[in-house]
Amino acid sequence: MEVFLHLLFSSAQRRGSKRPAKLFAVASSLQLLTSIVLTTAALASAPLPGAPAADQSSAQPNASFDVEPMQIYTPDAPPENLSAPPVAPVTAAPAQVAPAVAPPIAPVITAAASGPAAQKPPASARDIQTWQKLEKAGEKAFYANEYGNAERLFNQAVALARTFTDGDTRLAKSSGELGRLLTVRGRFSEAEPLLEDELRIKILAFGNGDGKLIPDMASMVRFYLLYGTAAKADPLTEKILSYVEGKLNEAGAETTGKVKFQAGQPLKGWAGEAAPVMRNPLIEWAIACDMVGNLYSSRKELPENFALADRLFKAALDVKSTVLGKQHLSLANSYDSLGGLCLQRHQDEMAESYFRDALEHTERILQPGDPQIYNRLDKLAKCLILEGKYADAEVLYQRAQSFWKEPSENGSEARAMYALGNLYAQEKKYAEAAPLLTKALQAQEAYLGPDSVSLIPYLDRLAYVQYYLGNRTETDLLHERVKDIGPVPGPEPTLTMKARPLDQ
Repeated sequence: MEVFLHLLFSSAQRRGSKRPAKLFAVASSLQLLTSIVLTTAALASAPLPGAPAADQSSAQPNASFDVEPMQIYTPDAPPENLSAPPVAPVTAAPAQVAPAVAPPIAPVITAAASGPAAQKPPASARDIQTWQKLEKAGEKAFYANEYGNAERLFNQAVALARTFTDGDTRLAKSSGELGRLLTVRGRFSEAEPLLEDELRIKILAFGNGDGKLIPDMASMVRFYLLYGTAAKADPLTEKILSYVEGKLNEAGAETTGKVKFQAGQPLKGWAGEAAPVMRNPLIEWAIACDMVGNLYSSRKELPENFALADRLFKAALDVKSTVLGKQHLSLANSYDSLGGLCLQRHQDEMAESYFRDALEHTERILQPGDPQIYNRLDKLAKCLILEGKYADAEVLYQRAQSFWKEPSENGSEARAMYALGNLYAQEKKYAEAAPLLTKALQAQEAYLGPDSVSLIPYLDRLAYVQYYLGNRTETDLLHERVKDIGPVPGPEPTLTMKARPLDQ
């Protein structure tokens, strides 16, 4: 354009034009109009926010002037006017310039670009309603054993709950339900992270300052020990113990005063079930500690398992003593648990002490003839036999013969007669053992029927006694009955006798 205007002006001078000033004004106007057109074209070709930038290496020169960048909105420097920016004045470009492209419009900068992730918006009423329907339908299918349908519904509920605000307890509920369903289906590796999410969200939402999440932590330990990553159980167990042991005195002081009882809420322990007691977070701690302690006591492969079980049982005992007093039946469960643990550790004298406490507590509270009383007595007597204290064990079993004035509904009197007869056989008092073992066999036949496999220990022990009494015919008949019933289903259910060949 500049070359064209120069030639036009020169031609007019050679021809002697009388209006060179007018020609110059026209030329200047054309130059300004051309600049404006080129500026508009350059802006129109700039990429939109979020669009990929043009490849400048292959771009052709589209302007020979500079344009100031547009004003960009940022949170730190909000614009005074969000209308289109003014066009910069036009200046002539030098003769040789690099190809230029108008700068792209920068995208709007948000806080998420330079700071922490933006919080999710609160769940809408419609989403919450949808989640509730999925949860309800999933639970219904779960309880109806429609596991495939329940899994599909719970998966949808989890996916929807993940869109809710971080820490929303609805995600904890859905993750927990799905995790328990997958546990039932034997898919433990899939269930583990879901159950961990449930506990993590609950701790995030509620904290554990009041200890209400101790039962949830205990349930997670149970999963780790039975189905999941066992190495994760010990650290979580230590957290439970640290909290319970550390808070016991403080919590005990807070619960002094009048005790309120709530009907229909039994206190469950390792060896039985106590009478209804008040529901209190402290009692939940005791139940949790008993449950986890029982799991550790059954894992005999590592000595540290016994140490953890001992701490858990004692923590449960201390909690019960603090909240319920020294005379409550639930303490008998803890004494029983500690006694069994001592037997496993071959600490017989300490086990005897715990079993005596358990029996005394149970007899003081329950009515004579209650099955729990005989269970406690039987454990104490077996412990005494292991210590070689046969006379003390005999006194206990003789006392048990008078527990039932009428036939029991669970065959307990047959067990008591069998135990005493077995003890006499152990002491080689065969003449005293034979009638007791015969009566025990008859009682169990009446209760279980003549062909029950549970009769095999009774038949076998009576045959043993008859052999040493010289009654070989009776011995052979008893052995034939054992063969007709079938093989013994498991180890002999007694600690009083060791298997010995009949020809001794």
